[in-house]
Amino acid sequence: MITRLENYGSHNSVQYGPAGLQGACQGLLRIDFDSGGGSWWPSTGCTPGSQITSSWTTQIGVRGLGHVSRGAGPTACDSAPPCYTYSGTQTVSITPATVGLAETVNQSIVNPGTTLAFNASPTAYLPSHTFWGITEWRWIPDAGSQSVQCVGWGDTCYFTPPGSGTMQVTGTMNGVVRTASVRVIVQCAIAGSTADSAFLRIANDTMTRQLGKRVWDSSGVTGPKDNRRERIGFWGTNSQGNRVLLFKSPTDSLDSPCHSWFSPSAIRTDVEFVQHHGHPFQNADTLPRSCLPAWAALDPTAYSTYNAKTYNGPSIADLMMLSGYPGWGVIYDIANIAVYRAPAVWSTDTLINVFYRVVGNDTTVFRVDTSVTLKNWQPYVRSYPRQQSSCAVY
Repeated sequence: MITRLENYGSHNSVQYGPAGLQGACQGLLRIDFDSGGGSWWPSTGCTPGSQITSSWTTQIGVRGLGHVSRGAGPTACDSAPPCYTYSGTQTVSITPATVGLAETVNQSIVNPGTTLAFNASPTAYLPSHTFWGITEWRWIPDAGSQSVQCVGWGDTCYFTPPGSGTMQVTGTMNGVVRTASVRVIVQCAIAGSTADSAFLRIANDTMTRQLGKRVWDSSGVTGPKDNRRERIGFWGTNSQGNRVLLFKSPTDSLDSPCHSWFSPSAIRTDVEFVQHHGHPFQNADTLPRSCLPAWAALDPTAYSTYNAKTYNGPSIADLMMLSGYPGWGVIYDIANIAVYRAPAVWSTDTLINVFYRVVGNDTTVFRVDTSVTLKNWQPYVRSYPRQQSSCAVY
C-alpha cells in the first residue's frame, strides 16, 4: 500500500557528550516497515545544535508492521561519543494515498468492425503493479447482454464493439476497488437489399467512412448557408497498389457552397476509385446566390433550390463527371447518402431531351438555360438515409 507518513515530534532536552560537542547527537526518528519503504529519517543534516524536524511528510510504498524509534542519526555524522538522552513525544500517522482508476480509448466514434484499444491507469503515481491491478473488463452494450472481455489481459484491452455501448473496467488501486468507464458510439452500417450489394460495399467501406466524416465535418453545415462549403476527396489505389485517401485541405477559391474541385493525382483512375463530396443542404433549400450560374447571377431576382429528388442526390454534372471511368461517387447531404456510378458509355437511350431555352428578354444579355434529362438513371444511383434505426451514419 502507498501510504502518507506524517511525523509530529518535539525535542525537549539533549545531554552533550564528554567532548562538549553535540555533533550527530541531535534527536532523530527512524521509521521502518517489515516490507518495503526501507528506513526513513525525518530529520536530516549534521549541524550541531539542530533540532528534530517538527513536521515531516513523505509518500512511500510499504507493507506489514511499522516501527518508530529514536536514534542518533547516520553514523557518518558522529563527531562525539554518543552520550545523550532524549525526552519528549512523537506521533506518526499513516494515511493510505487516495488513487482513482482512469480509462481511455483511442477512438470514441467508430465505424463498424473497428478494433479499439482501451487502457486503464491510476490517477496518481503508483511505483509498480504491486500497488494496483485490473480485475475485469466488462462490455455493456446499449442493447443486449453484458459480457466480460479481455480476461487476464491486464491494463490494456483490445476489443471490436459490435455496436454502441460502454466499456467498464474494474481494478484494485492501492488497496481499494475502483471502476471507470468510457462510452463508444459505433456508426450504423448502411443496410439495403441484396440487389444493392455493390453500392453497399462502397457505402460501408472503412475508407468511405473515414473520408465521409472528414468531408461532412468540415462543410460548415450548421453555419450560415453562405459560409458552407462543398468539400471533396477521393480514395482508391496508388501506383504501388496501396489503398490511399486524399482530402482537399485547406479550401481555396474553387470551393464554394455548391462547387469544389480537386484532382486525384495520386490515385489511379483506370481502376476502381471513389470520389466524395458534400452537399451541405437539404432538399428544397434555397441556395446562396453564389451557387447561381453566371448568367443567372446577373438577375437580382433569380434564385435556385437544392434538388435531391430528381436523381436521388447527384446532379446531372455529378453523374456525367464519372462517365467513362470505373469510378464511384458518394454524396452527403443533410438527410441522405447517395452512392452512384455512371455507365461506361452514355447511349442515346440513356441521355435524352437536351434543349435550350432563352430566359428573359434583356437585349444586352443573351441567357441560355440548358436542361438535360437523364433517362433510365435508376440502375446507377442508390440513396440511403443517414439516420438508420437509433444511430446515424456518415
